[in-house]
Amino acid sequence: MPGSGEHLTRRQKLCFVGDSRCGKTCLLTTTTKGSFPEAYEPTTFENYVSDVDVSNIGRMELEIWDTAGQEIYDNLRALSYPDSQALVLCFSIGDPLSYHNLLEKWLPEATRFCPETPIFVIGCKQDLRFDPKTIGELQRCGQLPLTTAEGLAAAGRIGARYYMETSAKSGYGVDNLLVIIAEEIQRTRQLEPITNLARRFHEDARVINEERRNFRATGEILTPREKDYASRYVRIMDEPSSTVWKLQEEQVVDKAVNASRTSFFRKSS
Repeated sequence: MPGSGEHLTRRQKLCFVGDSRCGKTCLLTTTTKGSFPEAYEPTTFENYVSDVDVSNIGRMELEIWDTAGQEIYDNLRALSYPDSQALVLCFSIGDPLSYHNLLEKWLPEATRFCPETPIFVIGCKQDLRFDPKTIGELQRCGQLPLTTAEGLAAAGRIGARYYMETSAKSGYGVDNLLVIIAEEIQRTRQLEPITNLARRFHEDARVINEERRNFRATGEILTPREKDYASRYVRIMDEPSSTVWKLQEEQVVDKAVNASRTSFFRKSS
């Protein structure tokens, strides 16, 4: 039995998913080991353990599952989801396809296995937003790096608890990432689930993607629908090394709404 002055260590499981090369493995390596991996090695499956201090409860041990994004691992990846206390959906700010797949592939897959698990969205490789080489390559394809507003719009469509931007290379947003997730996991114990707006997401997905292409052509970044989704967030941290947006409290809904999300994905699978 621990002494009265000791805090129990609670282990919580986080599952990180996203496209191959979107930056999630570099982010986790930098966050947990303090070093940026210079050489790229495709992830099969990797586990990390990290201890963080959480307000009011002391230490929390995070068991972090880094999953493979390649299609050939789809069946194996399904084994990573059970018992997760948080789903972390990642995309690369310098890769619009990874943003598209966040909404079209990773959200449906993750919520099929974990329909009531809190979701966090992370825009990785924030440094590429202003990288001349990346901008030039995307412009040749009629594209640009993703904006913060687009990241917030995606998070709003999903109903993610937080939207964060990170750069494993520069260290931007790295230091407080796991603490924010751990504290939200603890806070979730006192809250009803928040819907990820799954039904509305699937109803407007194709329409909103077409709208985005048209708006980009006219210089606009977000459609009216996306502006509504992005407006659901409030910036809670704005520092040179980190900016974090949190879903506003009025977006908390009851379990009846979340149950419809569960039913919807079961019918769709």
